[in-house]
Amino acid sequence: MPRLLTSVFFLALGLLAAGPLGATRDRADAVDGIRFVEIGRCWEHIPGYAERREEIDRQSGELGGQLQAELQSIQESEGELALLDPSSEEYLMRSFELENRRKALAERKDFFEQWVRRQKLQLVVDGYRAVNAAVEQLGREKGYGGILVVPTGLDELPTDPMAAFESLQLRSILWTHPAFDVTDEVITLLQGS
Repeated sequence: MPRLLTSVFFLALGLLAAGPLGATRDRADAVDGIRFVEIGRCWEHIPGYAERREEIDRQSGELGGQLQAELQSIQESEGELALLDPSSEEYLMRSFELENRRKALAERKDFFEQWVRRQKLQLVVDGYRAVNAAVEQLGREKGYGGILVVPTGLDELPTDPMAAFESLQLRSILWTHPAFDVTDEVITLLQGS
């Protein structure tokens, strides 16, 4: 039994000694603790973010205008249809055509809304990737133990009570000391890229 304890002791000692020697040293030691970043302040400094957002808004406005014009045309056709004799062949043909236009408009509207959501989601994902790269670079250079994202303020919670409650439940950070804010350093890195 003492021989087994001695073997385990020397094995553990060997592993402890080999750990630091075999570790990859691609960054400074994580001795400076945890910092935080306010992502909301970073968005406007992400290269190309504002331009992409404006382009999505422009395209969204154009497509929305086209859909609105089609809706107005359908409403005008509905008014013309109301003047026709419901038992006439022209009424039947026009009502069939109008129903097809309504369905096509509904499909285009659904596609349009999905397209806008996908574009905005991709923009946010790309923005997070850019911020994450800058945060990772800063953390490695400065040797921070970690950099956390600070949640938005309470004034930015959803207006729906259940959504606001769910948002609050997801928060793992309730407060951060301003001295540990590295957002300005992340912004500097974003502007340099």
